[in-house]
Amino acid sequence: MEFLTSLNDLKSKNSKIEGPLSKRVATQIVLTEEVKENMDNNDWVTCRENFERQIDNQNNLFNIMEQQQKLVHDILAYLEVVSKRIENVVALSVYRDFISLFVFEVKKKLGREVWLEVMGAIGRKRKFKKTNFKKEEMRFISQLEDFLHHFNMTVEDFELLMGLKAVSNSEFHKDEEQNAKVARQQLETSFPDDLNDFKDPLRKLFNAFDTLGWS
Repeated sequence: MEFLTSLNDLKSKNSKIEGPLSKRVATQIVLTEEVKENMDNNDWVTCRENFERQIDNQNNLFNIMEQQQKLVHDILAYLEVVSKRIENVVALSVYRDFISLFVFEVKKKLGREVWLEVMGAIGRKRKFKKTNFKKEEMRFISQLEDFLHHFNMTVEDFELLMGLKAVSNSEFHKDEEQNAKVARQQLETSFPDDLNDFKDPLRKLFNAFDTLGWS
């Protein structure tokens, strides 16, 4: 919704510039022809009047062109933000299925009741931007922590992975299945700099696959 609002705002600004710009360009062409004709006819009085009109129109034209230049800059900045957002989400989507595999293993180990409590606690903490878990949630989180310890992974790592998975479930995702070996290589060679916070948890995720004997 945020991107759509920005796009509509840029389109509105562009439509307000297009009309006056076209009109001023057309006027400039006409005045230039009239000045030439006045000079050919030695009509210096009218030539001077048209020349003054031409200068005035030219100044207005320059003002509109400055507005257009700023708009072009805003459009390019908008495209950069959108492109980066798509690049990031596509990069994350590569690892979505691998996270799901590990989450399944965690869920199986903890059991349904504990898993639901853990997910509720993590979801509440993320959605409400809390720093810590509630006291009554810690007995469930500690069970998660004990399991993750086998893979040199922390609860914070797991939270990041779950957040990453939520982002990657966006409409911007790759349809083809990803090969684990390729995905692991991409993590080291072509992972976006903006997502460096996710890099170490993903490394630990693939190391966990090694420990589980999956790779």
